[in-house]
Amino acid sequence: ITGYNPNNTGVKDKNKTGSGTKYATGERYEYGNNVKYTLISTGVKYEPTNGTASGTSTSYKQFTYHDSTVTSGYPWKSLATNGSVTLRSSYYYYYPTTLTDIDDKTATVGIGVNTTEYKMLFTNSSTGADTSNSGNETNFCYWFGSPFVITITGYANFGVRNVYSGYVAATYLYYSYGKEYTPYYGVRPVVTLDSKVRLKDSGTWKDGCKLYNLVIK
Repeated sequence: ITGYNPNNTGVKDKNKTGSGTKYATGERYEYGNNVKYTLISTGVKYEPTNGTASGTSTSYKQFTYHDSTVTSGYPWKSLATNGSVTLRSSYYYYYPTTLTDIDDKTATVGIGVNTTEYKMLFTNSSTGADTSNSGNETNFCYWFGSPFVITITGYANFGVRNVYSGYVAATYLYYSYGKEYTPYYGVRPVVTLDSKVRLKDSGTWKDGCKLYNLVIK
């Protein structure tokens, strides 16, 4: 809906076909960058593939990671000494108006603050849980189904994306050295309708959105 593409930031690219400026270009956590981690006796060795510096971090003595290829059973694995794993960074965050990590409410590169899409995705409604902040982004936070990995010097973090007070954020849930983080946000369930359901214009509006009645045909 916003048009964001982490391989083409700052450009509205709804079909995600463009190739321009990647998120965090030149960093170890550059979008799509692979980093090989090896647990050795003195710490964790890290080897990025995008040309950033390799090295060894002596601050961490374990490396536990989520194996996304596991479809059944326990997906978390820990490296033994001299064991290695290569992880791909999929981390990013962005503001919907700029489609970059720079906040500018006057921009309309993605979706402007006065659009129906912005109001639906990023602002409180007059009938929601926080009616005192109706129409603005304050405390409007919810999860959505988009996990990520961020590759950092000597360790990696795993988490899930969310909307947080006006932008698309990425919240850490587990650190490869064993730390857990347990934030809490709301959820916005997606409802799938039967193919026989049709929408009929009710002729009324609420919170800037046209209301429809559901009918069965």
